Amino acid sequence: MQTGEGCFREIRATLRKVHNLPIPEKGADPETDPTYDLAAHKAAFLSWLHFLKGNLSSQTAVRVDGAWASQLTLLQGMANFGVPDMILREGRLRGDLAALAGQLGLTSMPEPIAITDKYASRLAKIYGPDVEEAAREACQRDYLAFGFRNWRPN
Repeated sequence: MQTGEGCFREIRATLRKVHNLPIPEKGADPETDPTYDLAAHKAAFLSWLHFLKGNLSSQTAVRVDGAWASQLTLLQGMANFGVPDMILREGRLRGDLAALAGQLGLTSMPEPIAITDKYASRLAKIYGPDVEEAAREACQRDYLAFGFRNWRPN
């Protein structure tokens, strides 16, 4: 968890004080901090998702930050300046990238680089139907607009 510059220190304080989110003041690590285990991490994440639902619906005084704004809202904001020529979707990324390469006149394209999320294993440890449902409720517009499926089948 980021605790330095750009870590939303003031927003995190507001989330704790005003919205009662059980998030640690300093970025605790559930794998190494005995006072902030995976159960506490899951509770904090579910609380965050509940807050996010209200935040994205303009029901909180906390600004919607680009780090957690809905993808649909970000696209709509960009469209005020220019409509994207293409929206690449994870489920069909290889074909979309091939089409893009063809539009650029390329006859072949390199393999996409596998990007790993250093927090994916932590999410896997706390993930369940309750987390999926909370995420679906918080980000309903994106699930509908982009056809998101469950992160991992239950």
